[in-house]
Amino acid sequence: MTLTAAEIDAIEARRLPADLALARRAVACASWRWMPGMRVLPDAANKPARCVISDERRMLFAIEQGFEYTRDGDPCVQAWSDDAISGEELPDLTDPATLGCLLALVREMWRDPLLYVARNAGIFEVCRGEEPEPACAHDCMYDGKTEAEALVTALENAAAAG
Repeated sequence: MTLTAAEIDAIEARRLPADLALARRAVACASWRWMPGMRVLPDAANKPARCVISDERRMLFAIEQGFEYTRDGDPCVQAWSDDAISGEELPDLTDPATLGCLLALVREMWRDPLLYVARNAGIFEVCRGEEPEPACAHDCMYDGKTEAEALVTALENAAAAG
């Protein structure tokens, strides 16, 4: 079955508010921080970008699409640093690299390098253990409808457990 453009737009309109709400939950976490490789959700003011450098004092984002060129014709990547960051940037929680960074952040905050995400009966669960076990045999802490939701919930609860 092929969807029409209007049907696709309707699906996106329903999905987007939930994605934005989840991204806002992530950045509101006390243990949230931007990690190199994370993708910034584009908005009217920003093109898609990746976090390149992040520490307590500064952040540098690089624009994903295309190059600009110097006067000599050499390609260079567009970037902006902390002086242009509004603090309202949101992570793209559908991006695989961003999800990997989020998993690394959850592992760090929980002080457990063996945490993993498993899918069980259509639910994503953040679990403990060395090897993914058969369904219902692993120690699962937090769950969600998506991998991102399970990870954000685990990050939200990391401070309380810490």
